[in-house]
Amino acid sequence: MSSPAFHCKRFIINQEGVAHPVGTDSFLLGAWASIEGVQRALDIGCGTGILSLMLAQRLEAVARKDAIIDAVELHAGSAACAQRNLRASPWFDRVRVSELPIQEFKAEVPFDLIISNPPYFLEKTIAPDPDRRHARAAVTLSQTELIQAVLHHLHPNGRFCLILPVNEGRLFYQTAATQGLYLSKKVTVYPRPGKPAERLLLEFERSAGRYQQSELYIYQEGTHYSEDYRHLVADFYKDF
Repeated sequence: MSSPAFHCKRFIINQEGVAHPVGTDSFLLGAWASIEGVQRALDIGCGTGILSLMLAQRLEAVARKDAIIDAVELHAGSAACAQRNLRASPWFDRVRVSELPIQEFKAEVPFDLIISNPPYFLEKTIAPDPDRRHARAAVTLSQTELIQAVLHHLHPNGRFCLILPVNEGRLFYQTAATQGLYLSKKVTVYPRPGKPAERLLLEFERSAGRYQQSELYIYQEGTHYSEDYRHLVADFYKDF
């Protein structure tokens, strides 16, 4: 059974046929990733297409109307869903969806920004449902393969941004450094004060040296969103 459509301020995310529905991770990453100087962006494992749509909206807001976004998705149902969502959006002419593994994707020029909300479970216990397994487990795309794909497609001065659970995120930036991809920003995401961190927002560059770190709380207390989270996603959440 498909998850219900998600209504954002300027676009709608229908979720029929997707491997994994939209969650908070996508909103965090799509709103946080820096778009400074971006003319070409790549969304690896685009799912519903939400990250590509968020980038398109943000790029339009800074008058980057000629920016192009390539979205790559292996799962046929998710790729078809992304196509439908993009065609129904104001930015249908700026995002191109390719249904294939990122390992087979070819691009004419490198990308200023690469973004990904990747499969992340590394444990031996794998979900029995094939769609959930595809979306949540690093089976079709390992961390090493993702790093190699990023290095292949990233502009020398480009940035790569992704979101991962804490343990997987630590392993990722340690592995990435051995391959020549270096952590430049890290945001530790907590559900609320007093609770352990659940996610890491990570930005990487080809050059080592620059590094910033900060923290973000999604809820301040109870079910009240924190001011930092509200400010981050205010352009997308319809109720904000």
